Amino acid sequence: MASFEVTENRSSVTIQVLKFGLVGILNTAVDLAAFAMLLFVFDQPWPVANAGAYSIGMCCSFWLNRRWTFAGSALRERPGRQFARFLLFGLSGLGVSMLVIALLVDRMPIVVSKLISIFVTFVFNFYTSRFHVFGTVTERR
Repeated sequence: MASFEVTENRSSVTIQVLKFGLVGILNTAVDLAAFAMLLFVFDQPWPVANAGAYSIGMCCSFWLNRRWTFAGSALRERPGRQFARFLLFGLSGLGVSMLVIALLVDRMPIVVSKLISIFVTFVFNFYTSRFHVFGTVTERR
């Protein structure tokens, strides 16, 4: 029986990772489009463009992950409290993203730096979303 529970839990996590990845692909497209528009059309400096684009992607991510990726546990709690935690960890993810871009921007094109920052923040964002934002109270402890 314990073996079945472990297998079921692994497959559940795998499904969540895949869903989170699909949501992430959509958010990446939204993020990159907003980043490029803010950077190249509105001529904003990269930190402003990154913060604006990241914020737009973060709102999209919250809604999709709450409704689809983590729907089983996420819908048991009021969205306001979840969004407050999501915002806290999302801003931490923005910090990670800013740090990665700042470390790379002088070594490679800005868009490549941005893509690398997206990849780096994926693991951080999944972990915090699964255990601290949308998880059950016992998972958050």
